[in-house]
Amino acid sequence: MQLRMHPSTKGGWIVQVGAYRISFHTEREGREYLRKLRERIEAPHALPGSPKPRIIRQAR
Repeated sequence: MQLRMHPSTKGGWIVQVGAYRISFHTEREGREYLRKLRERIEAPHALPGSPKPRIIRQAR
């Protein structure tokens, strides 16, 4: 998925997420949105219907 941010011709900023465009009033708002989105994408997660990972405890 492509994540980009660029200035809008009408003022403000545009964050492009794949084929979607989201407008923001300030560059700071756009950067904060991108930061949070990247954190969520990089966070470990399981898809619905996926087998749950087994937790294996190490012996001491």
